[in-house]
Amino acid sequence: MTAPLRVFLVDDHAVVRRGLVAYLDGEDDIDVVGEAANGRTALDRIAVLVNADSAPDVVLMDLLMPELSGVEATREIVRRWPQIKVVAVTSFLAEDKVRDALDAGAAGYLLKDAEADDVAAAVRAVVRGGMAIPPTVARTLVDAVRRPAPDSALTPPGTAGDHAGGRGAHQPADRQPPRGQRTHRTHPRIQHPRQTEPDLAHPGGHVGGPQRTDQPRPPPSGMRHGYQDRKRRFHA
Repeated sequence: MTAPLRVFLVDDHAVVRRGLVAYLDGEDDIDVVGEAANGRTALDRIAVLVNADSAPDVVLMDLLMPELSGVEATREIVRRWPQIKVVAVTSFLAEDKVRDALDAGAAGYLLKDAEADDVAAAVRAVVRGGMAIPPTVARTLVDAVRRPAPDSALTPPGTAGDHAGGRGAHQPADRQPPRGQRTHRTHPRIQHPRQTEPDLAHPGGHVGGPQRTDQPRPPPSGMRHGYQDRKRRFHA
């Protein structure tokens, strides 16, 4: 006669644990060998069972619990005892919760409103090496995969380079502007303002025209008086 499958229950609500025990008591090939109210206690009690050669085959794991979450407890169980299968049992049908549980190593994901036959079937399936993913959970994952990226509808095809680095080095050659035009845009020519008033420092200058260079430049203001003194002494 085949030994019954050993199941360990983890949930922070005692009423849920009692309900699961009632579910599974009617199955001849399944025995509940232990339970815990949080992930930390579950690891300790499972370690005791493993040392006594009574390791559970399957752990039915709640996800949201104090002390240590179901996701972290699942990851630790799979790391320390890879032969033990974990099935998440939760009230949340959310894509991120499903992904977190599966990424941690869970072999199944059940909702707490599942029928007793579905829970027993999930236990048997994961022991045989399968996955326990009901259609509603699978549909949630498929919808998430098919859902377009948040910005894909706003970004026209072929413009990723424009948004990432602007038009330039990553732009196709046939769409780049001519070299002269690109240089003008990148390095704008400096426009010097036209002279609108005569240069008072240069007598004879023309408004708006070039400066005359044949006129002698007057000495700096600081030297003007000394220059006049020398001129008077020369003529004296």
